[in-house]
Amino acid sequence: MIDTANIYEGYTRYIGSPGGVVEEILGKALLHRRSQVVLATKVGMKIGPSSEDQGLGRKHVLGEIDRSLKRLQTDYVDIYYMHKPDPDTSLSESIEVFNEVVEAGKARYWAVSNFAAPQIAEILRICRERNWRRPVALQPPYSLLDHKIEEDILPLCENEAIAVIPYRVLQGGLLTGKYVQGKAVPPNSRQIEKPEWTLPLSAERLDYCGRIENTVIDNSTWSYPTVEHFLENLPGFLIYYLRRHE
Repeated sequence: MIDTANIYEGYTRYIGSPGGVVEEILGKALLHRRSQVVLATKVGMKIGPSSEDQGLGRKHVLGEIDRSLKRLQTDYVDIYYMHKPDPDTSLSESIEVFNEVVEAGKARYWAVSNFAAPQIAEILRICRERNWRRPVALQPPYSLLDHKIEEDILPLCENEAIAVIPYRVLQGGLLTGKYVQGKAVPPNSRQIEKPEWTLPLSAERLDYCGRIENTVIDNSTWSYPTVEHFLENLPGFLIYYLRRHE
């Protein structure tokens, strides 16, 4: 699976930046090999100076799916995400337009990202009442340092047969083993270049990461050369298992 969004453009990104850069790169990379990948993109974040350059309203979603498809050089994506909730647009309007996108063949399925459990439950209620297509997946942040979704979101998704595709599973690099108590922060790391995209390096947090690393090394039966290689290949669903065996 390749996951992107209309706003993604690397470390130069800021609130309201136009985005589209990563989609253009992927469009070139996937030319003549589109059928070999599952491709997902998102809409909802602010991508311009106007209040209309964001959200999940009908006009914005319909315009952005076409722009995303053009940049990706494809006529459809496999999954189209609501990137975040839009307080200025009713859920009914957003769900309806995402259903239209699917029915038009521009996306095979739709999904949500960064929605809370009550919001997901409300989406499912509306879909049942209107006989609309339901979201097939949720993309929440989930890691050994941030596992709040275990309280309500995971049980809800399991109950409703909604796939969970977590992001930030390495917590912005904190769980890769590159940040070590008492050692300098590596140059060119996210903590140096974009610290607002990850958690602060507190002594308590670094100690916890170190204990996780030692647990993984002591109990791993896989032949990865470093803990970083192991964690890069660790499926998101194993996080829950590891937490239960800390």
